[in-house]
Amino acid sequence: MRVSLIQMNSAENKERNLDVAEEMIRKAVGVEKPDLVVLPEYFAFLGEGREAVHGNGEAFPEGPTYRRFSALASELGVTLHLGSMVEKAGNGHYNTTLVFGPDGAEIARYRKMHLFDIDVPGGMSYRESDTISRGEGGRDLPGGRDHGRLRHLLRHPLPGTLPRCATRGRR
Repeated sequence: MRVSLIQMNSAENKERNLDVAEEMIRKAVGVEKPDLVVLPEYFAFLGEGREAVHGNGEAFPEGPTYRRFSALASELGVTLHLGSMVEKAGNGHYNTTLVFGPDGAEIARYRKMHLFDIDVPGGMSYRESDTISRGEGGRDLPGGRDHGRLRHLLRHPLPGTLPRCATRGRR
């Protein structure tokens, strides 16, 4: 399996972020010919303040970003992992990962459970939980374990965890 990882510097201009993401995906597919393209967390919008974050949230599958990148996955014939973006569902706002298959169909969705809250010595704090609701899990990827658990293990590995994951037939 060939994987392309997209690095981008998302900011508060959502439309520009989406245009840059699409341009980088198209370039990666044209040059690297991957099976899977992975975008970063909060690729669509990265800004501060509850109103700004919530104002950039979208419902799935109705939202324009969902439809745009589903169509892009289908057009390019690749599996597309949308790192994460803000999903609006009912009264909640979630840091949600979507994965679209080469036909553009959603094959996985994960609402982040372990939100990033930190108090840095010296008085600085950041609380993702001030603007984002905790998720309750995700769906299995075809032939694999729950994406959310794997994502959490990669970020917060327990001793000996990653070698076990690597030897379970994953490529």
